[in-house]
Amino acid sequence: MLITFTVLYFIYGLIIGFVAMSLLISQHRNSYYTFRLLSLLCILLSLFTPIYLKYFSNLQFANSLVNVVSPVTGFLFAIKMTELAFTYTWLELCHISLYQIGIDFSTFPLYKYQSSRQIKSDKRDIVSFRDFMLENIKYLILSNKYGVNFSPFRQNCLIIIRGLFDVLFLIQTLKYVPYHYLQLHSKNFHVFNLECVFTYFLYGFILYFALGMVANVVFGLGGLCWNISTQSVFPEYPFLATSLQDFWSHRWNIYVKQSLHR
Repeated sequence: MLITFTVLYFIYGLIIGFVAMSLLISQHRNSYYTFRLLSLLCILLSLFTPIYLKYFSNLQFANSLVNVVSPVTGFLFAIKMTELAFTYTWLELCHISLYQIGIDFSTFPLYKYQSSRQIKSDKRDIVSFRDFMLENIKYLILSNKYGVNFSPFRQNCLIIIRGLFDVLFLIQTLKYVPYHYLQLHSKNFHVFNLECVFTYFLYGFILYFALGMVANVVFGLGGLCWNISTQSVFPEYPFLATSLQDFWSHRWNIYVKQSLHR
């Protein structure tokens, strides 16, 4: 038997059911300790499930993508259950509904549990179509300076669009730039030769568009699949930096910067 996405969703759906059952049992017993204990069992189950499917069962994954998604989903489930069990107070857990559990574990949103009354009372600001389009254009041009309050779906769609613009610019650059400009070797480089300087600047633009194209499209699609907020790898244009600090902290690979600056 092959493990397809349908089978995988069914297996992890059972784990979501175990989490919901753990919450119901704990709320019925009014015991925070019981919920933490059952959550630990669910965490171990979600981590061991992909290992069992891969190495100990007679089942085979349908393709390499399913093989990758299985451990990633198990790991994300474990993180979600750890967050749920150890970052919320018992008073907050007592007001969590099964509907909220289902939303959280099936879509992985940036979601904070709140009571049903608060959810119903939340109102979204209604903006005109013109303001809506202006916000999107500002985000496409200036990226992280805008879009802080955007939904994950809207933010990821705009990041994908920005990646498609990178594809367009890259194609046009390679189409209209004469090929002999791209044949310069480093040993022929001269600082005072404007043609050499122009060629290396051109290399920089091509590298920027190529990396932006791949990263924006991949991260945008990943954010859409998991319904999480992502951001452009190059939030602001690196070639407009006014200093090294501005280049590294605001304009270059934002994920590397955030990983190193903890």
